[in-house]
Amino acid sequence: MVKRIAWFVLTLLMLGSCGEEAIIEVSSEGDDPVVEEPTYFSSGEILIVSGGTVDSTATPYPLHNITHWSPTGEYIATVATTVSAGSRFYAAAIDIPSSSLYYTIDNVDRLERIDMDTGITTTHIIDASLTGNTLRAVAALSDGAVVVAESTTSIEKYDVDKVRVTTNYPITVSATINSIQAISGDRFVVLFTGGTDTPRVYNNDGTLVTTIGGLACGNNCDPNSIVELPDGRFAISYNIASLDSIEIFDANFAHLGQLYKNSTLMPRPGSMAVFPNGDILVCSTSINVCERLTINGIVATRVGDRAFIGDGSLMRQPTSVLIVP
Repeated sequence: MVKRIAWFVLTLLMLGSCGEEAIIEVSSEGDDPVVEEPTYFSSGEILIVSGGTVDSTATPYPLHNITHWSPTGEYIATVATTVSAGSRFYAAAIDIPSSSLYYTIDNVDRLERIDMDTGITTTHIIDASLTGNTLRAVAALSDGAVVVAESTTSIEKYDVDKVRVTTNYPITVSATINSIQAISGDRFVVLFTGGTDTPRVYNNDGTLVTTIGGLACGNNCDPNSIVELPDGRFAISYNIASLDSIEIFDANFAHLGQLYKNSTLMPRPGSMAVFPNGDILVCSTSINVCERLTINGIVATRVGDRAFIGDGSLMRQPTSVLIVP
């Protein structure tokens, strides 16, 4: 059954005396996200975070918003946007059991939540432990908790009651975190670049399960994003020059081959998501497009003869893409 989710309009109030802004909404503790118009979500529809680590005033400027697209790639609405030059979006995650859309906002550092049943936006977590260099990633885990990359090298966990977890957390890595993705088996994967950057698989409790290697580039492959396919295999996007591709792995993370590589249509493949039918959507920040790929065995091919989503006026520097389950 297709479940449609109403989003309510939020109203912005500028506080001219102090040069800051706040949001007046049905219920919110945050000061930046704005839902611009009513919209509805259905299974297979797409959410894209256009963001990054630089302000919206940079050139070419990232939009720092979340846009909503149909399963066939048509723009529907802008779900949330920042109105402060110093506030930055980077990542988002959907948690179906709690009907939550979580997304990060840097400066003031916090995790926002949109209730997917009511449309009410609240600040889900604002905590001193999240005041790192930049909020870079978020994942909703199978135990009801969230993990958040509060800087380029540190990951915090907050349980279902929003209490900070200190056993096995924070997790510290030695490189720059790109993304975190929950996977089956009560696990999640951390992907990062620089130095020894083989993706790391963790149990929800923060204990390391394994690392994902098997490529010619060894321990410096610049992985960006991972998705779990319906058959249990995994696809990982890599940005290092010798790859610049999407590679496919079996359910035990053994490398099977190169799934897709096209330096013209998809340079520097980044964030990915899986459609209900098993197709994947992959976005490039280099040319601001998202392409839909269909998989046959260990080879993927482009769907259509043009970019699936490629409107740079609405989606620029896509750092996170989601498909509604």
